[in-house]
Amino acid sequence: KAQAVRAYIRARYTENPPLKRMARDLGMSVGTMQTAFKSAYGRTIADFCRELRLEQARIAIEREGKSVAEAAYGAGYSNPANFSTAFKRQFGLSPSEARADHGAPTSR
Repeated sequence: KAQAVRAYIRARYTENPPLKRMARDLGMSVGTMQTAFKSAYGRTIADFCRELRLEQARIAIEREGKSVAEAAYGAGYSNPANFSTAFKRQFGLSPSEARADHGAPTSR
């Protein structure tokens, strides 16, 4: 069950699907889905979704030279300020600092 949830999230992480829709699509209750996932991976579905979205955004910034706004929207964030706060909390540096650390211009 947990592996199916993880695969579903990986395929749709930018959509930020509601838990009810995920559970319905996977044929289980929200409670069963959350319990199975936390038991298997030691973190909540919401935490996993956020971590995946931020990791993909970090790759877009550091390797693909995307702007902070492009990375934010590409990872499913509608507000770049919220994205920047979450990014800094996850990685310990701002998205602009990550760009600068990897040779990307910060003015983009």
